[in-house]
Amino acid sequence: MKPTHESGRWVSVPAPLPPYSSRWPYAITVLLLLTAGTLLALGETAAFNVPVPRYAGWHILAETLSISMTLLVAVAAWLRTGGSTGLKLAAAGFLSVAVLDLLHLVTYPGLSEWPHPRELDRALLFWFGARGGVALTFLAMLLPKRWHSFATWFFLPYAAAVAATGLWLLDLVPALYVPGQGLTWIKRASDLAISASYVGLALAVLRHPPQPVRPDVVACGLLVLAAGEALIVLYSAPGNMHNTVIHAYKVLGTAFFAFGILFTQLVRPYRQLQSATRAHADTAGRLAALVLGAPDGILIVDGDGRILAHNNAADQLFRAAPHELSALAIEDLVPSEHRSSHAHHRASQRASHRTRKMSPVPTLQAVRRNGSRFYADISLSPMVWDGERCTAAFIRDVSPRVEHMLHTDWLASHDELTRLPNRGALRREIEARLAAAQPGAVFMLDLDKLTRINNALGREMGDRLLCATSERLRDNARPGEYVARYAGDRFVLILQQVDAGLERCRELLALFREPFVLQPDLQVQVSATGGYCRLGEPAENGSQVLQHCEIAVAAAKGLGQRIVVEFNPALHTRSQRWLELASRMPKALEQGEFRLVYQPRMNLADGRTAGFEALLRWQSADGNIGPAEFIPVAEDTGFIVELGRWALRQAIDQMARWDSQSMSVSQVAVNLSVRQLADASLPDFLRDCLAVHRLSANRIELEITETAAMENLDWALPRLVQFDEIGVALALDDFGTGYSSLAYLQALPCSTLKIDIAFVRRLGTPSGDALVRAILAMARSLDKVTVAEGVETSLQHDWLREHGCDQGQGYLFARPLEAGEVGAFLIDQPAPLPTPT
Repeated sequence: MKPTHESGRWVSVPAPLPPYSSRWPYAITVLLLLTAGTLLALGETAAFNVPVPRYAGWHILAETLSISMTLLVAVAAWLRTGGSTGLKLAAAGFLSVAVLDLLHLVTYPGLSEWPHPRELDRALLFWFGARGGVALTFLAMLLPKRWHSFATWFFLPYAAAVAATGLWLLDLVPALYVPGQGLTWIKRASDLAISASYVGLALAVLRHPPQPVRPDVVACGLLVLAAGEALIVLYSAPGNMHNTVIHAYKVLGTAFFAFGILFTQLVRPYRQLQSATRAHADTAGRLAALVLGAPDGILIVDGDGRILAHNNAADQLFRAAPHELSALAIEDLVPSEHRSSHAHHRASQRASHRTRKMSPVPTLQAVRRNGSRFYADISLSPMVWDGERCTAAFIRDVSPRVEHMLHTDWLASHDELTRLPNRGALRREIEARLAAAQPGAVFMLDLDKLTRINNALGREMGDRLLCATSERLRDNARPGEYVARYAGDRFVLILQQVDAGLERCRELLALFREPFVLQPDLQVQVSATGGYCRLGEPAENGSQVLQHCEIAVAAAKGLGQRIVVEFNPALHTRSQRWLELASRMPKALEQGEFRLVYQPRMNLADGRTAGFEALLRWQSADGNIGPAEFIPVAEDTGFIVELGRWALRQAIDQMARWDSQSMSVSQVAVNLSVRQLADASLPDFLRDCLAVHRLSANRIELEITETAAMENLDWALPRLVQFDEIGVALALDDFGTGYSSLAYLQALPCSTLKIDIAFVRRLGTPSGDALVRAILAMARSLDKVTVAEGVETSLQHDWLREHGCDQGQGYLFARPLEAGEVGAFLIDQPAPLPTPT
C-alpha cells in the first residue's frame, strides 16, 4: 500500500505489481529455435518426409487451436479496449488473421467444398495472408498512436482482398507449389521475408514495447513464428512430418500471442484485483486500528449534525460515558453562546469537498459533558458513511499550547513580575492619547538605591519591593490614570491632570514615606525621584515623551532624592551635550586632546612641597571642556576605565622624567573612580607600569572618595587591600561627606584623609571650626595624614597649621601646573617656615 494525492485528499491505493521477471518464454523460445535450426540442418531427410497417419485430423486440430486462440485474442482485446487504440488495432488485426486461417483450413486439399485445380496453392495463399496479417498487426501497433485509427480499418479490406483473391482470382496468382518438386521460389522467398520481418518485429517490440501487451512473450511468439516460416522452405508435400512441425510452430507462436495479450488484459487485471482486494482489507484493518488507537478524538457527523460514530479517544476527550456521544448532536459539544452560529456555519460548509480547519481562530473552544471547556484544534474531512455524505471531525485538545500562546501574548504587553503594562504597552497608550489629542502628563519615578537593597537583602527581596511598589501605585491611581512598569526600578503613570500635574507627582512621591512590609519581620524604607513631561509638549510620539521623562529623571537625580523635575528643552540640550561628549571622548584620547596638570600639596608645618595631585584636562578643538562636565560622562559610559589607565600611565611616565631631570617629586596622587575600582586587572596594570620605570609603589597615591568606599565597604575593601599589598598609598578623598566612622576607618587601608573643601570654607565659624577640629582629632587617633582641600586664604592656612593639619592644597599655594612648570615651582618655593609651637 502507498499513499497518493487525489482530489485534494490522501487515499491509500494498492502498490503496483512487480515488473515482468519470468524467464520461461525465453527458455522455450531458445529450445524451439535450436530445434528449428537442427531441422533446417538436416534438410529434406527421409525421416522428415515421412507421411503422418490421419494427417487431416492433426491439421484440423492444429488449425482449430490456432484459430481459437487468435479469436480469443481478438475478442479479449476488443472487449477490454478501455479507450486504448492499440487494443482496438490488435483486435482488428487478429480477427483478420483468424478469418484467413479459417479459409486456409476449409480450403485445404481434401476438405474444400470449393474444388479447384490449384487447391494447395489456394490454401498456401490463405496461410501466407494470415502470416502477413500477424506481421502487419504488430507493425501497426508500433506506429505512433495517431496512425492507430487508420490502421484499424485497414485490416478489413486487407482480409477481404486476400479472401477474394484466393476464392475467385487465384488464376492471377503465380504458382506456389509444384507437385513432385515442392514450393516455388516465389513462395520460398515470401516465407523467408515473412520470417525476417518477424525477427525484426521481435527486436522492435523489446526495444519499444507497444501498449498494452507483454513485450517479452510477444517477442518470443514472433521468433517462434519466424522459425516456423523458415522451416517452410523445406516443404515438399502435404501430409508429411515436415508439415506437421510447421503447424506446431504456428500453434506455439499463436499461444505466445494469446498469453502476451490475455495476460495483460485478463490475468494481470485479475491479479491486480486480488491485490486491491487484499489492500482494501488491509486498509480497513489499518484504518480501524488508526481510528480506535488515535490519540485525537474522531467524530462522524451527518448532514443534520447528529453524531453517528466516534472513537474511544473522543469519549475520554469529552469526559463521556461509552456510547453517550452517539446520542448527541454536535452542537451539544459547542459552547452555548456559539451553538446557533455553529449550526448555520455547518450547513453552509457542508458542500465543501476538501479537508480543512474548522476555524482559523486558534482559540476555538469545545464543551465537555461535565460542563468544562477546553481549547480544541479541529480538522474536518468529507466522507461517505453508510452511503450518506458525512463529515469526519478530528479533535485535539490544545489547551496547554493555546494557554501558553495567550500567556506569551500577555507577556508581550505586560511585565511578568509586577503584572503591570510594560514599556511597549505604555508607549502605545501614550501614542493613542497623543493621536486623540487628550490632555495629560506622564510621570516617571525611579526608586532610589534599589541596587543597595538587592545587595543587602537579596534579589528576591528586591523583587518583592518592586511588586509592593506596583501595588501601592495601582491602589492609589485615580480613575483614568494608567500605571506601567517602564524598566528596572522605574514606573510610569499617565496622569489626566495638566494644571495640577506637578502637585499630583509630589503626592505620588509622598506614597513612599510609608515603609514597605516585605515580610512579617522586615520593613524597608525607600524613596523615589521623578521626572514629569506634559503630553504633546513638544514630543510627537510615545518614544519622545518617555525620552523626555528619562531626561527629567536624570536631572532630578543630579539634584538629589525625593524631588520632581519637569522636563524643559534646556534639559534636552544638556542630554544632547552628554551624548556628544560620550561619542567624542574615545577619539579625543587617540588624538592627544587629554592632558594631566599637577596641583601641589604643601606641608603646612614647613611650607615645602609634599607632592602633587594629577588632574585631568580636556583641550578640545572647540576649547577647554571642564572635568566637572566630562568626568561624569566618562563615569556613566564606562570610558573612565580606559581614561583612568591612561592617566595612571601618564603620571608614572612623568615621574620618571622628573627623576631623570633630578627633580624632587616625592609623590603624585591620582584619582580613582568606582568604575576603575571594579577593574580586576588594574592592580596588575599598575604594577607593570611601575616596573617599567622601576619606581617605588609608594610614590603613587590613589584617591578614592569616601562615599564610593563606604557605600559598599564589603565590596570595596578587598580591592583596596590589593593596592595596599602592591605598596601603593591610598587616600580617602572628600572626607566628611560620607558615612565613615572610627570602626570603618580602622578597616580601610588608607594612610591619608582629605578634608572636603566644603568644611575648609566654613572655617572661621563655630560649627565649621568644630567639625574640622573633630576630623583632625579622629585622624590623629588613627595615625592618618590629613590634607585640607581648597585652601584659598591665609586665615584658613593659619588655622589649619595651628590645629595640626599636615598638608594643604589650593589656590593659596598654586593653581594646577603644566608638567613643564613643576621644575620652576620647586625651585622658586619659599624657604621652610618655622614649626608652630
